[in-house]
Amino acid sequence: MRCHEFNGPKQEICGLKWSPDGEYFAVGSNDNSMMVFSPKTRFAIMKKRHKAAVKAIAWSDKQRGVLASGGGTADCMIKIWNISKSLFSLIFCSQKSLFEKNLNNKKR
Repeated sequence: MRCHEFNGPKQEICGLKWSPDGEYFAVGSNDNSMMVFSPKTRFAIMKKRHKAAVKAIAWSDKQRGVLASGGGTADCMIKIWNISKSLFSLIFCSQKSLFEKNLNNKKR
């Protein structure tokens, strides 16, 4: 068995998930970063940031190369990434934040 060393986050890893096809793995860290690696290289093929530690990572089993990452309370965001295009789409903030925003809009 071979062991590889990767140039990853600067702080502790708090989430790691392999893609369904085994071609990539995504790492979330306490330094607020989310990185995607290929076992074929030592360096991240994609680096993105949240405003809090990234503990939640999930790959789509329906669309190749698409994953979601979630930051902690200070971030309250889930982001959808397409690693083939290095693009992302913001899906939502927490329900509480959306609820408070709707209440504030009604008061005006």
